[in-house]
Amino acid sequence: MTIRKIRERICMLLCVLMSAASIYAAESPTVRVGDYEAGAGAYGLIISYKGQHLSDGSYFSFWEAPGYGKGLGSVSAKDALRTAKTLITAEGDGRRLTFNGTNGVIIFTYSALVRSNGVTVSLTVDTVNASVKIGAEEYAAFVLPAALAADCAYEMMPGGSTAVFPSAGETNGKVTLAPAARGYRISARLGLVEIRGSGVNVSLTDARFNKNHPRERCAFWVNAASGAILLRQAVTTFISVVPQRTDKGAIYIAAKDAPALLTAIIIPANPNSYEKKGAAELQAYLKQATASDIPIRTGDGTDARGAIVLGSVAAERGFIDTGMIGTVSPDGYAIVSSNGTIAVTGTRGLGTLYGVYALLGRLGFKFYAKDCEITPVITSLTVPSFTETRKPFFEYRSVSSAGDPKLGETPVEDVPAISKLDPQCKQHWDHTSDYQLPFYKYGKEHPEWYAKDANGKNWDFKGGVHLCLSHPEVRRIALERMLTAVQAHPDGTFFVVTQGDGADWCLCENCRAIDPVPVRKAGGYSLGVSDRLLDYVNYMAREIGKKYPRVTIISLAYTPATQPPPVKLKPEPNVRLWFCPYPTPGGAGCQTHDLTCPQNAGALKDLMGWLAVSPGNMYIYDYPRAYNQYYESQPTFYAMRNKIQFYAKNNIRGINFCGTPAVFGQLFRYVIGKMLWDPSTDTEKHIDEFMKAYYGPSAADMRAYFDLLQRSVGEGEAGYHLHCESRNSGLVKPELAVKAYAVIAKAKAAVKNDTVLSERVLFEEFAGILWSDLNDNTSTDLIGTDGQPDPDVLWKLRDLYDICKARSIQTFNRREDGRIWFEKTFGIPTTVSPWYAEPLIPALLYSPVTANILDVVTALHQSNTPGGIMLRLTAFKGGIGPSSYSYQCPERVAVWVDPKKHGKSEMHARFSLHVIPARASLVLSALDDDKPGAAKIRISMNGVVVFNGENTAAERDWTMLTFPIPSAALKTGLNSVSISAAASPDAAGAKWFMISGASIMME
Repeated sequence: MTIRKIRERICMLLCVLMSAASIYAAESPTVRVGDYEAGAGAYGLIISYKGQHLSDGSYFSFWEAPGYGKGLGSVSAKDALRTAKTLITAEGDGRRLTFNGTNGVIIFTYSALVRSNGVTVSLTVDTVNASVKIGAEEYAAFVLPAALAADCAYEMMPGGSTAVFPSAGETNGKVTLAPAARGYRISARLGLVEIRGSGVNVSLTDARFNKNHPRERCAFWVNAASGAILLRQAVTTFISVVPQRTDKGAIYIAAKDAPALLTAIIIPANPNSYEKKGAAELQAYLKQATASDIPIRTGDGTDARGAIVLGSVAAERGFIDTGMIGTVSPDGYAIVSSNGTIAVTGTRGLGTLYGVYALLGRLGFKFYAKDCEITPVITSLTVPSFTETRKPFFEYRSVSSAGDPKLGETPVEDVPAISKLDPQCKQHWDHTSDYQLPFYKYGKEHPEWYAKDANGKNWDFKGGVHLCLSHPEVRRIALERMLTAVQAHPDGTFFVVTQGDGADWCLCENCRAIDPVPVRKAGGYSLGVSDRLLDYVNYMAREIGKKYPRVTIISLAYTPATQPPPVKLKPEPNVRLWFCPYPTPGGAGCQTHDLTCPQNAGALKDLMGWLAVSPGNMYIYDYPRAYNQYYESQPTFYAMRNKIQFYAKNNIRGINFCGTPAVFGQLFRYVIGKMLWDPSTDTEKHIDEFMKAYYGPSAADMRAYFDLLQRSVGEGEAGYHLHCESRNSGLVKPELAVKAYAVIAKAKAAVKNDTVLSERVLFEEFAGILWSDLNDNTSTDLIGTDGQPDPDVLWKLRDLYDICKARSIQTFNRREDGRIWFEKTFGIPTTVSPWYAEPLIPALLYSPVTANILDVVTALHQSNTPGGIMLRLTAFKGGIGPSSYSYQCPERVAVWVDPKKHGKSEMHARFSLHVIPARASLVLSALDDDKPGAAKIRISMNGVVVFNGENTAAERDWTMLTFPIPSAALKTGLNSVSISAAASPDAAGAKWFMISGASIMME
């Protein structure tokens, strides 16, 4: 029986089994649970809430691969849902309405699971013929009814800016397309409508369905790009409503006589940007909690009863004593609730914004992450009289590039990315030399303004542009451009003046004259040029400070060049140095322990040297994650916690983290943000609180998983030192992986019915254990001797695929396409980008029948060639490669055995045959090792030896070798070929043997 016939019969059998196990609904079936209802309508799946339509249609269409090939058919109520088999089943606390159908080419299962909290819609697609591959597709899960789409605001989830739909009836092209996101919130008349995607992004698109709908409609599309829908994998979307409140909540402010009803937010007549934002945030959050609109008005505070007074006006009218404000500088805030008025203010406006979030915290709001905020429901609340003052311990606090002030971070507006002012210069926010003096603008005409080697020639600036810091024209132009940057960012406080990344410091005579000691070169770095850098930075700081005394200049104590402290100079009062415990020679070699780790001794010594020279001007630029292998498990929380406490004790005044750890990154931001305001805070309490809020019912298991990973690098157990810039392996040993998977399995089970929480848990599995386990421990031979995939690897690969597809994770290693890592790790060739759009992957992961495995193995390991089949090099496991080889021979990609040097004595591959040929031979493009004598090899086919002896390939060129295969050595279905070194590794004749091609030729 052919594979196609098997697939057709299985599909028919599945339909029969489902019909026998379920009760088919009547015509136009509907399912209702609570306020939600789903049913088949005239134009597809209709979803309603309290009788009002949330979606009044659906649509999907497919083309044959590659790309937009032959159409495979459109599906709508007109041509599919009416003829599809329909069944209704109970599922947990909900009911599922399912449509199973086919148009003769594609087979689809389309369902709506209705629960009391919303409706989950799932689409799964297969093809009748295994040879037909799906290419591009279109899928509109929801078509918004005009009543919902007209004049309503939406925002991307989490966060994002808002926009407004056009009025109903406007023509095509009037709606701005929103970028793909995990979800949207729509503020409509019936409530806050939320739409989310699980395992796929959703896009808000101005789509028109004239063919299937009577009127043009806007629609939510599920990733209209090719590759969103793949065989046998469900694409899931969720829609729900947070109903509008019918009552209006009220907030009162305690007073001596009677509480005053909150009726206004007052800001100064000329508010700065932070005061404006604070007022807008306060108004928006209070509306969420009370359903009441509290107006914002400008004023001098003369009529402040029943008002929240923000910013400078609070001090000017005496609601907050100016002396109190002085105690919280910089960035602190003061809040006073007294006699019917709440006053909030702080230093330079930013403190006012922090004070607003602190006030909201007192009212019951909780801010854990962009996608995890808790809003209280306020019906009636009286704010008591109180006074609160607070300032952050560190004056500069950057935990992530987002700079979220809700989490206590310094906002990005306060540290402008000045390079963006000039789009043609290299875009670095922390290496700004190319902005100061753009190479594209001056490099050709004035090469003398840029760093030169000892021969007077400009470096190639691989790491970034370096300047000739001693040149007067460099200083003049750079100062002008920095003054322009400061003027362009009136809310900015910190401006970065640094050299380019890398080691290309200027070696001209004038620059070296600034150095107190002669420059030495080691490991490519110029050693000890801190005085030179300070001479330049101090000049810039003095001149900028004359015009802008509010500005602080930040530079870098970084790499062997400027990590050592200066000899003669000290920073100006308005200069701060980021000291970087970075893993260059003499720096910090371990990022999973604090600076007391012996591998960090060099960095610790130099930091203490800087602190002795300039105790009040030092910041830290630290490295809490992996930068080479992005999702390599690096549990660094406690290392960074210990560092912060050390920095606090040693008068460090600011901290910048270069990204957050991949694993538990949101927790890191939340808890470390608390520490930057109070280094002595109870971190364990904050961890537990975050776990409950962010992971819900799985909190206890996630805490156990967190503790397990953190202990894995601790002094008490492995004591494992991870380097942020290296490819570390060995931490996630199989025994640790087994423990971690057992814990995370409990967490996944606890949130299996919540798509948002499930994705959060799955991502922590991916970044904490899964990727590292697959990278370090997994054999690339997915197909076992029984012809089936290894089930242990298969479920891991499914989790990897699901989370990467959900979060669009395309790359795992620096400067390496994710396709390369995926192919090297699993031996699955990918022909499209991103790697998870490769049709072979879901075919392997979600294949329902054994027959499909043969198709997958064939596609993975071989391709047709005239007169036979060609075995892909990626099919060969157990040896070395595939890798490029060119020593004393033409360069080719090859695989090889090398028993003596690498201990790789055998490589083997699988291939499939539908018939046994009368005559066959194995043809290899081969290379003997470059030593005297020929390598002895043994070639076996399905365990039958077809050659054993010295190979006859040349040592300097690729040679075609042919080995006859006895017909008895072959079989239909899966076959295996093995090429091994005939001599043992310790024998004198043990040599390497290499092939760049392999074919089975047949007659």
